[in-house]
Amino acid sequence: MAQAETEELTRIILGAALSRAVCTIAELGLADQIEAGSPRSVASLARATATDEPSLYRILRFLASHGIFQEKVIPNNGRLLVIESVVPTGDEPSLAKDFDMAMLTLPGGIERTEAEYRFLFAQAGFQLSSVTPTPSTVSVIEGKPR
Repeated sequence: MAQAETEELTRIILGAALSRAVCTIAELGLADQIEAGSPRSVASLARATATDEPSLYRILRFLASHGIFQEKVIPNNGRLLVIESVVPTGDEPSLAKDFDMAMLTLPGGIERTEAEYRFLFAQAGFQLSSVTPTPSTVSVIEGKPR
């Protein structure tokens, strides 16, 4: 088989594989599990879609190599920092609680407590390691990869 024919056959096979991978992701409802700009770990996506994690990882890597998904990896010694308000527990007045009430008027808007951040981080494959208040209304929320 000549070089040009081999390349054409490879292009056809790759196109079929890419089409099947996109179809599989659609059938799993994966797009419904991902919010724009909010990365999720493969482990959390596999749990959410009842999918085998290594198989899902291979499909996502394949699609990322074609620009359909973007892979972002934080090394095991890396940190995820979130600068955000943390709603305190208890009945004491707080500006974060006022913001939370205002956010409730927006679709999908919410301020979170430390416990809610801990849960959110865990869903994304991180362990919340610290919450450091600042002089402003926001805190620095730090997570480590699990």
